[in-house]
Amino acid sequence: MYTLTIAETLTDLEALSEPWAHLERSMSTRAAFQSYGLVIEMARLLESQGNDCFHVITVFDGKDLIAVLPLRRVTFGFLTLLTGFAEPFQQYSEILLTGDCDHKRVRQLLLDHFSSLKGIDCLVLEKVRADSLLEACLDGALPRRGEAQDAPCLDLRDWQNFDTYYKTVKSKTRKNLRNARNRLDRDGALNHQVISGGDALEALITRTFGGRLDWLDRSGLTSRAFSDDRFADFVGRFSSGQLGTLDVLGFSMTLDDVPIAEQWGFVHNGIYYAFISAMNSDYAEYSPGRLHLGDVIRSCYEHDVGEVELMIPSLPYKMSWASSVVKVHDYIMPLTPLGQFYYKIWLNSLRPRLKSILQSLPPGPRRLIMSLRRPDNRKT
Repeated sequence: MYTLTIAETLTDLEALSEPWAHLERSMSTRAAFQSYGLVIEMARLLESQGNDCFHVITVFDGKDLIAVLPLRRVTFGFLTLLTGFAEPFQQYSEILLTGDCDHKRVRQLLLDHFSSLKGIDCLVLEKVRADSLLEACLDGALPRRGEAQDAPCLDLRDWQNFDTYYKTVKSKTRKNLRNARNRLDRDGALNHQVISGGDALEALITRTFGGRLDWLDRSGLTSRAFSDDRFADFVGRFSSGQLGTLDVLGFSMTLDDVPIAEQWGFVHNGIYYAFISAMNSDYAEYSPGRLHLGDVIRSCYEHDVGEVELMIPSLPYKMSWASSVVKVHDYIMPLTPLGQFYYKIWLNSLRPRLKSILQSLPPGPRRLIMSLRRPDNRKT
């Protein structure tokens, strides 16, 4: 018999440690952001601030855990949403689900639960991949919001090694990369380093965090994650090099020991997730981000990584290396009149217009507006 229960406290989540980890190891889909290690660290961060918003849905078949959908309540003024547990820090929404369970029964349990929610204005599931178990489980039951986004990715198993793969990259791209590397080599000693722990990883995470925040400031852009003053604390929790079943990897390209392009992410079930990257703007003419990504992919081959998840948005430097893209959608389920207003008026009308107006402004005015709403998050 299938039963749906809700884990609402840190103690509830800690009791799920072993079955949750067993469930995620059995899956091959992109569920790193729903992994037990990441969720429990987010839960500890939230609890340290007195936040009791946990709403982690679990489905059991008898005593066996067969599904986990980690959600939490988020309140903005009078509006309360039910959304992904690690929002706004997670990149994808996904459900952990055993392959041999009755997916239709799980789906019906979820829909019945959503329909019976009290005190929730709207269910918001952001960034659901078209190839995900959550997409299949929803099966068109919830309305989509906005246009689809593209998630670039690379399946390294399609080629025997990096050199074989590299021959498939466009010849013009290879030429530009070769010229940029040659110019840098003439300027100094160009090196690439893989970092997996210790003080070096902590320093790299700090640099990339600050570098990305500075880039947002210079560009007059915003990020929901970087606008949240908890993000620095969350990111700092990866400095140990491991978070549950996530193995953290950092990559640094230096010229005469000066970092010019860096990124870090984590490996989960053989998939590398490129989480945060930054480049030294003094070397922008060399396109160091694009150049460095080639070294990252080569290193992933050397570390027996099966896939590289470059994640949205599908920026040009990522598309130079990606072998495919996957469509990603947001799903919304309004549950109250206020939720209907939030969905129809704010999300579908006012917000897109305001975003379009903001993006049409020159960087200077955009920077001024963004500075009024972004906290100082430069330290991890």
